[in-house]
Amino acid sequence: MVPNPKCEDGAGCGPWSAPKVRNPEYKGKWTIPKIANPDYKGEWAPRQIANPAFFEDSSPSDFTKIAGIGIELWTMTEDILCASRSLYHIKLTKLIYSRQHFRWT
Repeated sequence: MVPNPKCEDGAGCGPWSAPKVRNPEYKGKWTIPKIANPDYKGEWAPRQIANPAFFEDSSPSDFTKIAGIGIELWTMTEDILCASRSLYHIKLTKLIYSRQHFRWT
């Protein structure tokens, strides 16, 4: 705060407070006026129509056996290289991996 040289000796300097003058027209905190609406039909709800194809799945977590997984990797960086691989079966995958990465004598 910057010191004011005029306020060092004189009165009237210090924290300001709003003047408290009564307002004869004040009626209290304002609230929304409630007006009766003769056309009110209740809380709105969307129209319900019949759906003959609707069914409820009682067991949504029961899936068929997963036969394979597909993964696709996209990159816009030139320095990253990725070789495509397909996993058919664990035994076949082990055989393919071992033939690609180990020397057979």
